[in-house]
Amino acid sequence: MPEHVARTPLSEALALDEAGDHDGALAAYQAILDQGDTGMHLNIGNTLQLLGRTEEAVTAFADGFAADDFDSGYNLASLLEELGRTAEARRVYEKLVYQSYAPAKIALAWILRAEGERAPAALLLQQTLTDTGTAGDLAAGILGHWMYEHGDRSDELLRHLHRGAANYPTARVDLANLLYTKGDEKSAKALLYSGEDADEAESLLPLANWVWSAGDLVEAERLLLHAAALGDRNSTENLSVLLKEQNRFAEARRWWLKAQRMEPLL
Repeated sequence: MPEHVARTPLSEALALDEAGDHDGALAAYQAILDQGDTGMHLNIGNTLQLLGRTEEAVTAFADGFAADDFDSGYNLASLLEELGRTAEARRVYEKLVYQSYAPAKIALAWILRAEGERAPAALLLQQTLTDTGTAGDLAAGILGHWMYEHGDRSDELLRHLHRGAANYPTARVDLANLLYTKGDEKSAKALLYSGEDADEAESLLPLANWVWSAGDLVEAERLLLHAAALGDRNSTENLSVLLKEQNRFAEARRWWLKAQRMEPLL
C-alpha cells in the first residue's frame, strides 16, 4: 500500500460531502458529470436531499435512472414515496422489478400490501428469497412476519424467521416469542439480547417485560433505559410505570413526559 494515494476529483468530492460541505461537494459532482460521468446523478441527488432541495433531487435521480443507473431509480422511487407520490413510486419500482433489482421487489411488496394486494406482495417476497445477499434475508424476515401475523406456525414460517432475524428486527421478535411460548425461554432471551447488541429497539421491550415479570427490576430498568435512548416511546412509557411502582415518582413523571414527546416507532 503506497503511503500517498493519488486524489481524484471523485475522492475530493466525497471528502467534501463527508466533511459537511455539501454545497462544495455538489459543485464537484456536477463538474464530474459535466465531463461525461453519468454515474454522478446518484451522488448529486443524495447531496441535494441533504441540502433540502427535494425537487431537484427527484430530477437528478430521474436523470440517473434514465441513464440505466438502478440505484438512482431506487432512490427516486423511495423519495417519491416519502413525498406521498405513491403511484409514481410504484411505477418506478415496477420498472426496477422488471430489471430484477431485488430491493425494489421488497419496496413494491410493501406498497402492494398497503393497497390490499396481499397475494402479489407475498409473491414478490417469495421471488426475492432466491437472492443470496441481504435482500433475500430481509425478504425472508418480512414474509415470515406477515405469516406470523396471520397465525401461521408452520415449519416454513420458522425457516423464514430464522433466516431473516438478523436483518429484520420484527422477525427476531416474532421468533423469540415463538420460542418463549414453546418453553425455550433461554433461547428466546438469547435471541433478543442479540437484538440489544445490534441496538434494535424492537427487541428491548419484550425482553424487559420478561425480566420484569421474573422480578429482575434492575435488569428491566437497564433494558428500558437502553430502549428509551433509542427513541422507543412504548419502552419509555413502561420505564415510567416501572419507576412509579418503585415509588420513584419524580423520575417516573420525567420519563412519562419525555415519552409523550416521542414519535411511535413504526
